[in-house]
Amino acid sequence: MEAVCFRYIFLTMEHSPPIFHVLMTLVLWTVVTTAFIGTAEGHRHYRRGGSETELEAFHYAGAGAGGCRAHVASLTDFGGVGDGVTSNTAAFAAAVANLSKVAYDGGAMLVVPAGRWLTGPFSLTSHFTLFLDHDAVILATQDINEWPIIDPLPSYGRGRDSAGGRYSNLIMGYNLTDVVITDSSSNVRIEDCYIVSGDDCIAIKSGWDEYGIAFNMPSKHIVIRRLTCISPTSAVIALGSEMSGGIQDVRAEDITAINSESGVRIKTTVGRGAYVKDIFVRGMNLYTMKWVFWMTGTYGQHPDDNFDPKAIPVVQNISYSNVVAENVTMAAKLEGIPGAPFTGICIYNVTAEVVKSKKPIWNCTDVEGVSSHVTPTPCAQIPESPDRITHCPFPEDDLPVLMTLVLWTVVTTAFIGTAEGHRHYRRGGSETELEAFHYAAAGAGGCRAHVASLTDFGGVGDGVTSNTAAFAAAVANLSKVAYDGGAMLVVPAGRWLTGAFRLTRHFTLFLDHDAVILATQDINEWPIIDPLPSYGRGRDSAGGRYSNLIMGYNLTDVVITGNNGTIDGQGETWWKMFRNKELNYTRGFLIELMYSIQVLISNITLVNSPSWNVHPVYSSHVIVSGITILAPVNSPNTDGINPDSSSNVRIEDCYIVSGDDCIAIKSGWDEYGIAFNMPSKHIVIRRLTCISPTSAVIALGSEMSGGIQDVRAEDITAINSESGVRIKTTIGRGAYVKDIFVRRMNLHTMKWVFWMTGTYGQHPDNNFDPKAIPVVQNISYSNVVAENVTMAAKLEGIPGAPFTGICIYNVTAEVVKSKKPIWNCTDVEGVSSHVTPTPCAQIPESPDRITHCPFPEDDLPVDCVGLEECSFRRTKP
Repeated sequence: MEAVCFRYIFLTMEHSPPIFHVLMTLVLWTVVTTAFIGTAEGHRHYRRGGSETELEAFHYAGAGAGGCRAHVASLTDFGGVGDGVTSNTAAFAAAVANLSKVAYDGGAMLVVPAGRWLTGPFSLTSHFTLFLDHDAVILATQDINEWPIIDPLPSYGRGRDSAGGRYSNLIMGYNLTDVVITDSSSNVRIEDCYIVSGDDCIAIKSGWDEYGIAFNMPSKHIVIRRLTCISPTSAVIALGSEMSGGIQDVRAEDITAINSESGVRIKTTVGRGAYVKDIFVRGMNLYTMKWVFWMTGTYGQHPDDNFDPKAIPVVQNISYSNVVAENVTMAAKLEGIPGAPFTGICIYNVTAEVVKSKKPIWNCTDVEGVSSHVTPTPCAQIPESPDRITHCPFPEDDLPVLMTLVLWTVVTTAFIGTAEGHRHYRRGGSETELEAFHYAAAGAGGCRAHVASLTDFGGVGDGVTSNTAAFAAAVANLSKVAYDGGAMLVVPAGRWLTGAFRLTRHFTLFLDHDAVILATQDINEWPIIDPLPSYGRGRDSAGGRYSNLIMGYNLTDVVITGNNGTIDGQGETWWKMFRNKELNYTRGFLIELMYSIQVLISNITLVNSPSWNVHPVYSSHVIVSGITILAPVNSPNTDGINPDSSSNVRIEDCYIVSGDDCIAIKSGWDEYGIAFNMPSKHIVIRRLTCISPTSAVIALGSEMSGGIQDVRAEDITAINSESGVRIKTTIGRGAYVKDIFVRRMNLHTMKWVFWMTGTYGQHPDNNFDPKAIPVVQNISYSNVVAENVTMAAKLEGIPGAPFTGICIYNVTAEVVKSKKPIWNCTDVEGVSSHVTPTPCAQIPESPDRITHCPFPEDDLPVDCVGLEECSFRRTKP
């Protein structure tokens, strides 16, 4: 069994419920065993009752020297029962007590296997790892009598919620080595985390007023990277407000935030004393925010009346770089302390898309700093630098915590070095020259420095052997070097059966010619995952959904490409179960990339997906180029490419045969999409060929409750499809579909050339708002030729909320003889010119015979991304 662990360190969250504080520093990995395991040589032995059995090899990570454990046991060895009802408080205590006896001899690990393990609070020990297996749940008891009262933290002087003590934490550690928990921390690394919170996603603290000043232990040398946060009422990263021991040297990068109140927020007030200084932030992508930047010197109450009003906090040297924010109310609210301004603020290369509001875009008092390349223009206190600075500071040295991950592996990796036009492949000390071939990469730095083959991780391409573990091991190993010039996994010729697997950052999945990734039909290899937050439930049924075959989450710079290799979803089994209503969860997709940026999918073929094929969701700067998608035209919901709550998407040179829409642009479902509030916008579709007898070439909606705006489609060919560009919405969706531009379509054998409807699609539940009326406006069609069509158009708006701003220019539709009306229009408004046959009265001939309908001529940022040609050599056959 292959396994990898990562180190997660959680800092205390302000205002978290006291009973449910979980203060942990854990080394986690995925391996199930039940007794003590010895040796450190790449494989281990399982010992129980005097017998010894060799275990299947696995690899995992430990933090620092000695982090990998010599002794391992399972909670079941100490009487644990994972039924969700039996209390395991005594079992956890016994397990830790027994393992503490051997923890000083190479460390100890307690495995919590799959199950629901009800427990009250328990303490850890030194040189110790608590490991939760897949499907393991530690379930906090609701019996308040099992939560003893403990002393307040000395740097706080009292509890956060009330004076006096506090309830115990669920998982505790005191005076530990190798398992450390404390509120004031140094050398902390937080990475690859996804947090949905009712308060700050990460809050860095160091004590409260006179108690924190006396305790005098700062939080410093903290790295936060690759974080995704949703927190509608609080910050992505908060510094303070309890910061009386000081906060220094915090480095945050590659941050994604959606529907959160603010980005990095500094909170302090008179009486706190100490400092917040040397804070470095770069690479933030923020969607739907109240403030991009927020600092305040008047935040938070005091633990008592004994604070020192002369204890004035110092805030200085705060740097923000490379920030993109969309749909924000204000760019910044920067409020220092009168007489003690916040100084040394540096803001560089920031673009904030501010919605229309009566509030000021920037609100600054008692702050000092400089800016450069910032839009909209900052306040006078943060003026444009006279010398147009080209960066704000960000440390390039490595903190000690960045060098404490010790990786143990039994898989021989095959990394390829050199940056010339060819590369060499090294394994087991030998070197073999490789045959050269080429591949595409998006943007600078896309060519990969490290390359390996799936066969190096035990992959077998016989179409029968499962490669799920091989793909997981390959990605895990390559992720170790991906930040050093990128990594690529080559899938060679063969039929590679696999269940679901994930990708990593700065990574290319390359399918060679005649390579087929074959989705397993074993439903147990498609784990159940949560529904998308903007949908509230699965599309096929309420509740969760089956995992997607190839997944990426919170990624930067990911490529799926090849020499026209194939990904085969083997969807027939899924379609049959769906039609027979035998599925309890929603079918998975072939490729889903969530919360990701800089994505390229090119030069591959996708066939027989269980449901949708390509689904970039909550992502930006996505290119899908030169791919072929094939599904039976009667297969259910096999949409081709579905950008969903995503922006700056480029789809070009694709050929799609589908049982549903060839391309469907979406942005959430009713009240869930409205609350998530992340539109799909700035989308380019060009040189598309589509066959879809029962659906649209390009569909907008029907799930569009986050909004759809600025879609540009041109040079479209469709054969035997139901409709061209189709707008689908209904009452309860809310939001908008607007600024849609289409030109140069050639359509052959269609039911409708144009189709819009305001009465389409069901609701996820009965909680939708009947007053949430969608707005459809500014829809332009130009230069369309259609042959053998049943109707020119079916345009049905919403009574009382017509679809407006429709423009149709230079269209010729050859309509077959039919009893149906050629045009059917209700609740729509617009103009036309040079259209045959004559449109309906609601889309009359323009009085001045317009010579075009609008189509933007500017380039979107995603249009400016070039595809770089890369090459490397592989073993000659």
